[in-house]
Amino acid sequence: MNEIQSKFDLQTLSSIKPCFNQNWRWKKVLPSAGVAFIYGPSSVGKTFLMVHVGLAIAAGKPIAGEKTVQCGVVYCAAEAGEGVNTRVSQAKASMNLPDTTPFSLLTMAPNMGEKNDDTEELIRAIKSAEDRDQTQYQVVILDTLARVMTGLDENSTKDAGIFITNAERLAHELNALVIVVHHSGKNVDNGMRGSSALLGAANTVLKIAERGDYTWLNIEKQRDGSDNLGFSFQRKTVEVGTDQDGENVTTCVLDKITALQRSDAKALSSKKQTPNDRKFNSSLDQCLKSHNREVPLQDDTTAMAVEHRTLEEHFVSAEGGTQTASRKKAFSRCLEAAINRQVVNSAMINGIKMIWRVEK
Repeated sequence: MNEIQSKFDLQTLSSIKPCFNQNWRWKKVLPSAGVAFIYGPSSVGKTFLMVHVGLAIAAGKPIAGEKTVQCGVVYCAAEAGEGVNTRVSQAKASMNLPDTTPFSLLTMAPNMGEKNDDTEELIRAIKSAEDRDQTQYQVVILDTLARVMTGLDENSTKDAGIFITNAERLAHELNALVIVVHHSGKNVDNGMRGSSALLGAANTVLKIAERGDYTWLNIEKQRDGSDNLGFSFQRKTVEVGTDQDGENVTTCVLDKITALQRSDAKALSSKKQTPNDRKFNSSLDQCLKSHNREVPLQDDTTAMAVEHRTLEEHFVSAEGGTQTASRKKAFSRCLEAAINRQVVNSAMINGIKMIWRVEK
């Protein structure tokens, strides 16, 4: 009997062996291929983080104490456009990377949300760059989802499926990992904004959120590894130069990055409130009454918020006395605990750190 040729290779049970060498691009955090999502509220530092991650992978430098496997990186700044140039330039300088680091920037948003979309053209452009630069671009960062699926409804399972198909085609054709930067919904407890099909299709999902004076990245889903791991970092403001009017131009770079560790968010959220926690809540209530400001959120809604500085001053002064430094430390601990209990949210909005209660 003639053997029938097929593209499908069925393995017998006896030929199936365990796989001990997992394929990581960033060990324990990002796989070498597939589709990953990183999401969080607006102004939480997603782009600053992903610029750092992209440059580190392109240079083969470890992140949060875990090694990366070096490859070329394409960063599609679909939302920030040319505004991301300063961030990339300063991050490169702070990381002391040479100009030969294989990191390429795309400031035009490809449309991956239509039947006759730009996915094929993007693949051709990247392959052309691979020939030009003699490197393999095996990480593609799309920042953000909303800007690369123009014309589609991210809440629609059908429309989300169109984008997922295109993202997977991009990953398959380039043998790459496609990282999609996305937003959380109005209630951050509900995870990524949009259809659940996005979560279902992802190999990895990372969540980023502010916790007091630092930012925490947590692995929410890992198809072939451990989840509930994370690390923290801070953003440091640096001066870049002066503009045409002689005014200082600043940006942020990542600072004080901790090692990857087991997330303690669940344990922290279950702790009983201390007297300081109750004083924090009282101060927040009073400040929201007397110093509130309506601020825009990422989903075109608003919230009544108070400036971080105003709330801290109220909390510190409520005790009286001269123990200002210790009271400020107590305030930071209370704010962190409230964020971990998902009672409040904190984010930079129009350059000012704001705090507001989370709607349940």
